[in-house]
Amino acid sequence: MITEKDRRFVYVVRDGRARKVPVTVGADDAIHTEITSGLDADAAVVVSGPSSLQDGSPVRAEPRATSGERSAG
Repeated sequence: MITEKDRRFVYVVRDGRARKVPVTVGADDAIHTEITSGLDADAAVVVSGPSSLQDGSPVRAEPRATSGERSAG
């Protein structure tokens, strides 16, 4: 998440490009942040390196493994 002038944004991937989307935040305990509005449930949110992006930057989305999908080893 990116904060600019008391507003919060995330980048989502649309058509192979990063798009900056304003979001509204609910609960935030510095580890987990609740997004209460601004995102669709199926949005592909950029979780790695958002501070180096600009709106419209080309990106490649890869699914992130959930804890249940990680292999023990």
